[in-house]
Amino acid sequence: MPLFLPKIEAIGIDLSDRSIKIAQIKKKRNKLILRAISEKEIPFGYVNDGIINKDKENELVEIIKSAFLEFKGSKFTTKKAVCALPEENSFIKVIQVPKIKEEELEEAVKWQIEPNFPVRLKDVFFDYKLINTNEKSNEMSVCVAVVPKDVVFSYLSAFERAGIEPIAFEIESMSVVRAIIGDYSSFPIVILDMGKCGTGFTVFSGNTILFTSHIETGGQILTSAIAKNLKIKEEEAEVLKRKIGLRAFQPRGMTLSKLKFPITNLIGEIKSPKEEKKDETPALFEKVFSAMIPPLTDAAEQIKKYIRYFSDLKEIKDIPTGEVKKIIICGGESRVIGLSEFFTESLKIQVEPANPLSKIEVAKNISSSAFPYHFLSFTCAIGLAIRGANIEYVEF
Repeated sequence: MPLFLPKIEAIGIDLSDRSIKIAQIKKKRNKLILRAISEKEIPFGYVNDGIINKDKENELVEIIKSAFLEFKGSKFTTKKAVCALPEENSFIKVIQVPKIKEEELEEAVKWQIEPNFPVRLKDVFFDYKLINTNEKSNEMSVCVAVVPKDVVFSYLSAFERAGIEPIAFEIESMSVVRAIIGDYSSFPIVILDMGKCGTGFTVFSGNTILFTSHIETGGQILTSAIAKNLKIKEEEAEVLKRKIGLRAFQPRGMTLSKLKFPITNLIGEIKSPKEEKKDETPALFEKVFSAMIPPLTDAAEQIKKYIRYFSDLKEIKDIPTGEVKKIIICGGESRVIGLSEFFTESLKIQVEPANPLSKIEVAKNISSSAFPYHFLSFTCAIGLAIRGANIEYVEF
């Protein structure tokens, strides 16, 4: 091993079913500065439920390459990357193992994989973090992350063919927590990461993720519901979802003017192709609202179920427990107008948009009309890039 290990820099890459997002953060003294971002859409069918379609890998590689050339801010200065792995194919869980020496922990965790996860040990990679070593207990609490090998290899293949050098992989929820919470919370927080193809559900408390799951409701389901209800094309439905969203929702008698929707520079005169008259706009709001309510209500019920499940889990020594009183929502689809207010009313828990810029500064040559609202879709990529900016050395 070299006597002096070199410091490296790495970008963050979040590759999902419908998009790739890249972020690079520079560490300057004690500051983290977002210096470059990029986003490219991925056509339907290239990545399905977090698994890369081998028949479309060539086309996907070209999209990844092009994302590096279409950046905002400065040019990316490295191809070394910390890369996200899809939540829907991964598992994170806190398990208990008998109290043993730390050097024996990996072997002990290995034999707990199959009893605690719906996988075969030979088919997965796993990592773990010791949560506590309480002297009075006969057990140790360990947070374990498990990912199928075929998923990792498929992402590794696509990235390497695109000229990228992955130096680390991590599950999406880990990156999101790093971006919007950090290292510690004194109470349990639920994070909803809403993307095109689903919503990640994460419970974080103390210094660890305690529970994760995946909810099928995502932006594509909402778009399809609008298209079906209004009998329009999905391209038109996507525009209505973005510009109108849940503006017709009025929780507890509130008027729309009192709702804190981030609508600056986003909403002008909204007209559906089939509704040309200005006086029909309120009716259009109601139609879009009515279309989205069934899938969103279903999502709210699943969220309630997972919160109840978390509440029934065994308490973990040294980890703050108690009632979930706060939910943070992030991801590109969390930008739907009125979504936080809808979930707050449905779940009877305060739901608020994340601030993925809370721990970083943004370079002046990256402009946005609505900080930090614009960056909600980059939450995972920013979390990955924060890790990339803080890597101090390479292990050989």
